[in-house]
Amino acid sequence: MKNKLMDFVESLAQQKVGRQAFNQYSEENFPGFFTTKLNLLLYLTQMKQRKPKTMLLGEAPGYKGCKLTGVPFTSERIISRSNRFDLFGYSEDIWDLLEERNVKLQTESTATIVWEILEKYNFCPLLWNSYPFYTYDKKNNKPNRQPSNKELKEGQKFMVELIKLFKIKNIIAVGNSAQKTLNLSGIPYYPVKHPAYGNKDAFEKEIKKLRGEKKIS
Repeated sequence: MKNKLMDFVESLAQQKVGRQAFNQYSEENFPGFFTTKLNLLLYLTQMKQRKPKTMLLGEAPGYKGCKLTGVPFTSERIISRSNRFDLFGYSEDIWDLLEERNVKLQTESTATIVWEILEKYNFCPLLWNSYPFYTYDKKNNKPNRQPSNKELKEGQKFMVELIKLFKIKNIIAVGNSAQKTLNLSGIPYYPVKHPAYGNKDAFEKEIKKLRGEKKIS
């Protein structure tokens, strides 16, 4: 299975993207691709051991989040700290070095909200994005944009492959892009609001309800 996960990460790294997109796993992201690929491979390997039955599917990497870390719904701050699921976390030596050099780790609002709620309800789904590469809008000077329909179709194959590799049974679609991707794929899902833009309470309520009804695990 480890080789299959390595092959999956490498296939991401080799994927060509459009002009207003950026493949954070490719060698064009030098030297950052070392971090993004290793983080993702480590995360997928750890999650394979946990055998999740549910996928939490988002939109695309945030410029302060997965673009830097390589792992969906995370930030440098989240990656740096251990959590109740025994995922991530820097060693004391790394923390000492960061403090010595006064390094400030990036945070990302959506990732922070998602992890707060996942830990609160002891819920550890496989995290993924409909389009796994960073998208931006240079013309309108926007650091993030919604993926196009073409991009969502390109991202579809990676989502489907992960579903098969992890034998996912349930999918939670976070926001419109995730729902659109799953509709295109003909895959059933549970829709929830995206936690950004003041929807944290609605997102938590929907996750709590799904957990309470034992529709997800």
